[in-house]
Formats: sequence, structure tokens, C-alpha cells
Amino acid sequence: LERMGAAMQGMNLPPGARVTIVDRAGLVLTHYPPNPRRRQAERMNSAELLTLASGLGMGTGEVDGLDGRRRIYAAVPSRLIAGEGVLAIVSQDREQLLAPVHQRMQEALAVIVASLVVVIVFAWWIGGRVFLKPAKQILGAVRRVEHGYLHARVPLRERDPRGEFARLGVAFNRMAESLEMRQ
Repeated sequence: LERMGAAMQGMNLPPGARVTIVDRAGLVLTHYPPNPRRRQAERMNSAELLTLASGLGMGTGEVDGLDGRRRIYAAVPSRLIAGEGVLAIVSQDREQLLAPVHQRMQEALAVIVASLVVVIVFAWWIGGRVFLKPAKQILGAVRRVEHGYLHARVPLRERDPRGEFARLGVAFNRMAESLEMRQ
């Protein structure tokens, strides 16, 4: 146990990580970094980890730590020596472990929202130029003719005579010409 404790002293663990060594009975033999709340030879309180310890099994999962916070763990058994072995449990505070993931998710969500805003603004701008402007021009010419200004015409763009609004504008202009000639 002293050699295990000395070997763990040189470990470079991330903040909030903990290594606990237990025997088959679930008794804590040693832990790193030292935890004043946990004493050596204290029995673990997690049924899940006690089951792993009794069978020297390998596994991962989540348990409540002594501080009441959720911890994500991985457990690995040692080699058997004279029929006995220990279980090494490495655990990390769940919130500390997932904080970078939550940060990246928030950043990705911000990019998605910003992209959505750009797409909506672009669609609004295109909609105004492709649909609203030509419709307003045709409607304005119709109102002018309605008020007796028979010389009113829909302004046409030469570059896209095939569009529906362009065809409607050409038809309106022909009708207005016809009405103007009859007068």
C-alpha cells in the first residue's frame, strides 16, 4: 500500500479527479489526492462500486460522491496476487468534466442562431427585391390607371423578361396602351 500511495503521489490528475484503491470487501485502502472526509479502511457506500469490488470487475458509471455531487468513474481491477487483488477507481466531478462540453455546445448554439439570423435577413431582403418590389410597382400602376392616368406603366427590367412579374407587367402595359389608344 505504501508503494501504491507513493506511486500515486506522482500522478498528474485533472482538477476534481480522484483515484481510490479498494479491496474486495469495498474497504478503502488508499486514495489520491488525500481526502480528509474519507478514512482508510472505511467501507464504500455505493452498491454499484461494492459489486464491482467484490468481483474485481471492470466498469464505468456515475455515483454520488461524499460531497453529494455526481461523479463519473471508471474502475479497473489489479492482477491477482495469491488470489487477492484490488480495484482502482478513477473518478471525476461530473460538472467539472462536462463544463467544456457545455461551453462548446453554447458556442455552437450561438453560431447556429447567428447563422439563422443571417439566413432570415437574407431571405427577407431577397423576398423584398424579388416579390414585394415588383408587386408594389404593378399595384401602383393599377391604382394610377384606376384614377384616370392612362399613361401609367409598370417599369420593366430588361434582364429578366421571363419572370411571372415581368410577364404580368408586360400584359398590364399592353392593356394600358390599349386603353390609352381608345381614349
